[in-house]
Amino acid sequence: MVHRAGPWQAGIIRPVASFLCLFVLDSTLYAANIHLVSRFRTWKVDAHKQTIDNEKKLPISHIMNTPVARKSDPAKLVSLLALATGAVAMPQSASADIIYTDLTSSPVTVGANGVNSFSLSFPGQVQFGFQVKRRSTGFTYYRSVVVGKLGGAVAASVQGVGGFALQRGKGASWNNAYLLYNKPAIAKATSDLAFTNHNPGSYTTHEYLSFSFRDTAQGNAQLYGWAEISLSNSTSVDPNVTLYGYAYDTTGAQIVTGAGEVPEPSSAALLALGALTFGAKGLRSWRRNRVVPGKS
Repeated sequence: MVHRAGPWQAGIIRPVASFLCLFVLDSTLYAANIHLVSRFRTWKVDAHKQTIDNEKKLPISHIMNTPVARKSDPAKLVSLLALATGAVAMPQSASADIIYTDLTSSPVTVGANGVNSFSLSFPGQVQFGFQVKRRSTGFTYYRSVVVGKLGGAVAASVQGVGGFALQRGKGASWNNAYLLYNKPAIAKATSDLAFTNHNPGSYTTHEYLSFSFRDTAQGNAQLYGWAEISLSNSTSVDPNVTLYGYAYDTTGAQIVTGAGEVPEPSSAALLALGALTFGAKGLRSWRRNRVVPGKS
Protein backbone atom coordinates (compact mmCIF):
# COMPACT_ATOMS: atom_id res chain seq x y z
CA MET A 1 0.00 0.00 0.00
CA VAL A 2 1.90 5.27 -4.64
CA HIS A 3 0.50 8.69 -5.35
CA ARG A 4 2.36 11.34 -7.24
CA ALA A 5 0.74 14.75 -6.68
CA GLY A 6 0.53 15.63 -3.02
CA PRO A 7 0.70 14.25 0.53
CA TRP A 8 -3.07 14.26 1.09
CA GLN A 9 -3.57 11.91 -1.80
CA ALA A 10 -1.57 9.18 -0.08
CA GLY A 11 -4.34 8.73 2.48
CA ILE A 12 -7.38 9.06 0.19
CA ILE A 13 -6.88 8.64 -3.57
CA ARG A 14 -4.40 5.77 -3.55
CA PRO A 15 -6.40 3.43 -1.28
CA VAL A 16 -9.62 4.15 -3.24
CA ALA A 17 -7.91 3.66 -6.60
CA SER A 18 -6.29 0.42 -5.42
CA PHE A 19 -9.64 -0.86 -4.14
CA LEU A 20 -11.39 -0.04 -7.44
CA CYS A 21 -8.64 -1.71 -9.49
CA LEU A 22 -8.76 -4.87 -7.36
CA PHE A 23 -12.58 -4.87 -7.51
CA VAL A 24 -12.60 -4.67 -11.32
CA LEU A 25 -9.86 -7.32 -11.54
CA ASP A 26 -11.71 -9.65 -9.18
CA SER A 27 -14.99 -9.21 -11.08
CA THR A 28 -13.28 -9.89 -14.41
CA LEU A 29 -11.54 -13.04 -13.16
CA TYR A 30 -14.74 -14.24 -11.53
CA ALA A 31 -16.66 -13.85 -14.81
CA ALA A 32 -13.89 -15.60 -16.73
CA ASN A 33 -13.85 -18.45 -14.20
CA ILE A 34 -17.63 -18.88 -14.46
CA HIS A 35 -17.32 -19.00 -18.26
CA LEU A 36 -14.56 -21.62 -18.13
CA VAL A 37 -16.48 -23.76 -15.65
CA SER A 38 -19.56 -23.60 -17.87
CA ARG A 39 -17.51 -24.55 -20.93
CA PHE A 40 -15.91 -27.41 -19.02
CA ARG A 41 -19.30 -28.80 -17.94
CA THR A 42 -20.64 -28.54 -21.50
CA TRP A 43 -17.55 -30.25 -22.84
CA LYS A 44 -17.87 -32.99 -20.22
CA VAL A 45 -21.51 -33.73 -21.13
CA ASP A 46 -20.77 -33.72 -24.88
CA ALA A 47 -17.73 -35.92 -24.36
CA HIS A 48 -19.80 -38.38 -22.35
CA LYS A 49 -22.43 -38.58 -25.11
CA GLN A 50 -19.74 -38.99 -27.74
CA THR A 51 -18.12 -41.78 -25.74
CA ILE A 52 -21.43 -43.65 -25.52
CA ASP A 53 -21.94 -43.31 -29.30
CA ASN A 54 -18.41 -44.53 -29.96
CA GLU A 55 -18.90 -47.52 -27.71
CA LYS A 56 -21.94 -48.51 -29.74
CA LYS A 57 -20.08 -48.24 -33.04
CA LEU A 58 -16.57 -49.44 -32.29
CA PRO A 59 -15.27 -52.87 -31.31
CA ILE A 60 -14.39 -53.64 -27.69
CA SER A 61 -10.65 -53.65 -28.40
CA HIS A 62 -10.78 -50.05 -29.66
CA ILE A 63 -12.93 -48.87 -26.74
CA MET A 64 -10.48 -50.34 -24.20
CA ASN A 65 -7.62 -48.38 -25.81
CA THR A 66 -9.48 -45.05 -26.13
CA PRO A 67 -7.85 -42.44 -23.82
CA VAL A 68 -10.07 -40.39 -21.55
CA ALA A 69 -9.65 -36.93 -20.07
CA ARG A 70 -7.26 -36.93 -17.18
CA LYS A 71 -8.84 -36.24 -13.80
CA SER A 72 -6.11 -33.73 -13.05
CA ASP A 73 -7.15 -31.40 -15.91
CA PRO A 74 -9.65 -29.29 -13.89
CA ALA A 75 -7.21 -28.98 -10.97
CA LYS A 76 -4.41 -27.95 -13.33
CA LEU A 77 -6.63 -25.33 -14.94
CA VAL A 78 -7.54 -23.89 -11.53
CA SER A 79 -3.85 -23.76 -10.57
CA LEU A 80 -2.94 -21.87 -13.74
CA LEU A 81 -5.75 -19.37 -13.19
CA ALA A 82 -4.60 -18.86 -9.60
CA LEU A 83 -1.04 -18.24 -10.80
CA ALA A 84 -2.18 -15.58 -13.26
CA THR A 85 -4.40 -13.96 -10.63
CA GLY A 86 -1.57 -13.83 -8.11
CA ALA A 87 0.75 -12.24 -10.66
CA VAL A 88 -1.73 -9.48 -11.53
CA ALA A 89 -2.57 -8.80 -7.88
CA MET A 90 1.07 -8.78 -6.74
CA PRO A 91 1.47 -6.26 -3.90
CA GLN A 92 3.65 -3.19 -4.58
CA SER A 93 4.34 -2.00 -1.04
CA ALA A 94 6.92 -3.32 1.36
CA SER A 95 4.90 -3.21 4.55
CA ALA A 96 1.34 -2.39 5.50
CA ASP A 97 2.59 -0.71 8.72
CA ILE A 98 4.65 1.93 6.88
CA ILE A 99 2.81 4.87 5.35
CA TYR A 100 4.87 6.20 2.45
CA THR A 101 4.19 9.42 0.52
CA ASP A 102 5.97 9.43 -2.84
CA LEU A 103 6.81 12.84 -4.31
CA THR A 104 9.46 11.74 -6.83
CA SER A 105 7.35 12.61 -9.88
CA SER A 106 6.65 16.09 -8.48
CA PRO A 107 9.15 16.93 -5.74
CA VAL A 108 8.67 19.94 -3.48
CA THR A 109 11.39 22.57 -3.14
CA VAL A 110 11.50 24.71 -0.01
CA GLY A 111 13.79 27.73 -0.26
CA ALA A 112 14.71 30.65 -2.49
CA ASN A 113 13.49 28.91 -5.66
CA GLY A 114 10.45 27.23 -4.13
CA VAL A 115 7.85 27.63 -1.41
CA ASN A 116 8.46 29.15 2.01
CA SER A 117 7.02 26.18 3.93
CA PHE A 118 5.66 22.70 3.38
CA SER A 119 3.81 20.59 5.95
CA LEU A 120 3.94 16.79 5.99
CA SER A 121 0.71 14.84 6.29
CA PHE A 122 0.73 12.99 9.63
CA PRO A 123 -2.06 11.56 11.80
CA GLY A 124 -3.24 13.43 14.87
CA GLN A 125 -2.57 17.10 15.53
CA VAL A 126 1.18 17.32 15.07
CA GLN A 127 2.47 20.17 12.88
CA PHE A 128 5.64 19.05 11.14
CA GLY A 129 7.40 20.14 7.97
CA PHE A 130 10.01 22.28 6.23
CA GLN A 131 10.29 26.07 6.48
CA VAL A 132 12.42 28.99 5.28
CA LYS A 133 13.86 31.25 7.97
CA ARG A 134 15.25 34.74 7.27
CA ARG A 135 16.59 37.42 9.58
CA SER A 136 19.10 40.23 9.56
CA THR A 137 21.29 41.95 12.15
CA GLY A 138 22.88 45.18 11.03
CA PHE A 139 24.72 44.36 7.82
CA THR A 140 24.57 40.59 8.34
CA TYR A 141 21.87 38.60 6.57
CA TYR A 142 20.92 35.04 7.67
CA ARG A 143 18.94 32.55 5.57
CA SER A 144 18.22 28.92 6.37
CA VAL A 145 15.87 26.03 5.69
CA VAL A 146 14.75 24.21 8.83
CA VAL A 147 12.80 21.00 9.43
CA GLY A 148 10.71 19.82 12.38
CA LYS A 149 7.93 21.13 14.57
CA LEU A 150 6.19 24.08 12.91
CA GLY A 151 3.84 24.95 15.75
CA GLY A 152 1.24 23.60 18.16
CA ALA A 153 1.72 21.70 21.38
CA VAL A 154 2.34 18.19 20.03
CA ALA A 155 5.94 17.03 20.33
CA ALA A 156 8.08 16.38 17.26
CA SER A 157 11.84 16.18 16.81
CA VAL A 158 14.60 15.50 14.30
CA GLN A 159 17.90 13.75 14.89
CA GLY A 160 20.82 16.12 14.50
CA VAL A 161 24.28 17.20 15.48
CA GLY A 162 25.74 20.65 16.08
CA GLY A 163 22.43 22.40 15.49
CA PHE A 164 21.97 20.84 12.06
CA ALA A 165 19.63 18.02 11.00
CA LEU A 166 21.58 14.79 10.59
CA GLN A 167 21.70 13.77 6.92
CA ARG A 168 22.51 10.12 6.20
CA GLY A 169 22.22 7.55 3.45
CA LYS A 170 19.53 4.97 2.85
CA GLY A 171 19.31 2.11 5.36
CA ALA A 172 20.56 4.07 8.38
CA SER A 173 19.10 3.04 11.74
CA TRP A 174 17.64 5.30 14.39
CA ASN A 175 20.48 6.09 16.79
CA ASN A 176 19.71 7.33 20.30
CA ALA A 177 23.26 8.66 20.58
CA TYR A 178 22.35 11.62 18.37
CA LEU A 179 20.69 14.74 19.74
CA LEU A 180 17.04 15.58 19.12
CA TYR A 181 16.09 19.06 17.91
CA ASN A 182 12.62 20.55 17.58
CA LYS A 183 13.52 22.46 14.42
CA PRO A 184 17.16 22.13 13.32
CA ALA A 185 18.55 23.69 10.18
CA ILE A 186 19.18 21.60 7.10
CA ALA A 187 21.29 24.37 5.57
CA LYS A 188 22.32 27.93 6.40
CA ALA A 189 23.65 30.88 4.46
CA THR A 190 25.20 33.92 6.11
CA SER A 191 26.45 37.02 4.31
CA ASP A 192 27.57 40.54 5.08
CA LEU A 193 29.72 43.17 3.45
CA ALA A 194 32.90 41.15 3.92
CA PHE A 195 32.07 37.48 3.35
CA THR A 196 29.50 34.86 2.42
CA ASN A 197 29.27 31.50 4.18
CA HIS A 198 27.09 28.55 3.10
CA ASN A 199 26.94 25.43 5.25
CA PRO A 200 26.75 22.61 4.33
CA GLY A 201 27.53 22.68 0.63
CA SER A 202 25.23 21.41 -2.11
CA TYR A 203 24.76 17.71 -2.80
CA THR A 204 22.83 16.10 -5.64
CA THR A 205 22.72 12.60 -4.13
CA HIS A 206 19.62 11.96 -2.06
CA GLU A 207 20.07 12.01 1.70
CA TYR A 208 17.68 11.02 4.50
CA LEU A 209 16.55 12.71 7.72
CA SER A 210 15.25 10.75 10.73
CA PHE A 211 12.41 12.19 12.81
CA SER A 212 9.85 11.24 15.44
CA PHE A 213 6.49 12.69 16.52
CA ARG A 214 3.61 12.06 18.87
CA ASP A 215 0.42 10.66 17.33
CA THR A 216 -2.54 12.11 19.24
CA ALA A 217 -4.85 9.77 17.32
CA GLN A 218 -3.16 6.81 19.07
CA GLY A 219 -3.01 8.15 22.61
CA ASN A 220 0.17 10.17 22.02
CA ALA A 221 2.10 7.15 20.76
CA GLN A 222 5.59 8.00 19.57
CA LEU A 223 6.11 7.20 15.89
CA TYR A 224 9.29 7.26 13.82
CA GLY A 225 9.95 8.10 10.19
CA TRP A 226 12.27 9.53 7.57
CA ALA A 227 12.35 12.13 4.76
CA GLU A 228 14.32 11.95 1.51
CA ILE A 229 15.93 15.22 0.37
CA SER A 230 18.62 16.90 -1.71
CA LEU A 231 20.27 20.29 -1.16
CA SER A 232 21.32 23.20 -3.33
CA ASN A 233 23.34 25.70 -1.26
CA SER A 234 25.76 27.49 -3.54
CA THR A 235 27.30 30.87 -2.79
CA SER A 236 25.21 32.56 -5.50
CA VAL A 237 21.77 31.67 -4.11
CA ASP A 238 19.97 31.04 -0.83
CA PRO A 239 19.52 27.40 0.29
CA ASN A 240 17.01 25.19 -1.52
CA VAL A 241 15.92 21.86 -0.04
CA THR A 242 14.01 19.46 -2.31
CA LEU A 243 11.77 16.80 -0.78
CA TYR A 244 11.23 13.54 -2.73
CA GLY A 245 9.19 11.56 -0.22
CA TYR A 246 8.69 10.63 3.41
CA ALA A 247 7.36 7.76 5.50
CA TYR A 248 6.50 6.76 9.06
CA ASP A 249 5.70 3.50 10.84
CA THR A 250 2.28 3.28 12.53
CA THR A 251 3.46 0.64 15.04
CA GLY A 252 6.10 2.80 16.73
CA ALA A 253 9.00 0.83 15.24
CA GLN A 254 12.23 2.78 14.73
CA ILE A 255 12.41 2.21 10.99
CA VAL A 256 15.59 2.63 8.97
CA THR A 257 15.83 5.42 6.43
CA GLY A 258 14.22 4.49 3.11
CA ALA A 259 12.09 1.68 4.59
CA GLY A 260 8.74 1.28 2.87
CA GLU A 261 9.69 2.90 -0.42
CA VAL A 262 8.05 1.47 -3.54
CA PRO A 263 10.09 -1.42 -5.01
CA GLU A 264 12.07 -0.79 -8.16
CA PRO A 265 9.64 -0.99 -11.13
CA SER A 266 12.02 -3.27 -13.01
CA SER A 267 12.10 -6.00 -10.35
CA ALA A 268 8.37 -5.88 -9.60
CA ALA A 269 7.48 -5.84 -13.29
CA LEU A 270 9.80 -8.75 -14.09
CA LEU A 271 8.29 -10.87 -11.32
CA ALA A 272 4.73 -10.18 -12.48
CA LEU A 273 5.61 -10.65 -16.16
CA GLY A 274 7.39 -13.92 -15.44
CA ALA A 275 4.42 -15.30 -13.51
CA LEU A 276 1.96 -14.24 -16.22
CA THR A 277 4.15 -15.73 -18.97
CA PHE A 278 4.49 -19.00 -17.07
CA GLY A 279 0.72 -19.13 -16.47
CA ALA A 280 -0.10 -18.39 -20.12
CA LYS A 281 2.39 -20.99 -21.36
CA GLY A 282 0.98 -23.57 -18.97
CA LEU A 283 -2.59 -22.82 -20.06
CA ARG A 284 -1.69 -23.23 -23.74
CA SER A 285 0.09 -26.48 -22.95
CA TRP A 286 -2.94 -27.72 -20.98
CA ARG A 287 -5.29 -26.98 -23.89
CA ARG A 288 -2.94 -28.55 -26.44
CA ASN A 289 -2.24 -31.74 -24.49
CA ARG A 290 -5.66 -32.48 -23.02
CA VAL A 291 -7.24 -35.60 -24.56
CA VAL A 292 -10.80 -35.32 -25.85
CA PRO A 293 -12.79 -38.56 -25.50
CA GLY A 294 -13.95 -40.00 -28.78
CA LYS A 295 -10.88 -38.80 -30.72
CA SER A 296 -7.82 -40.89 -31.37
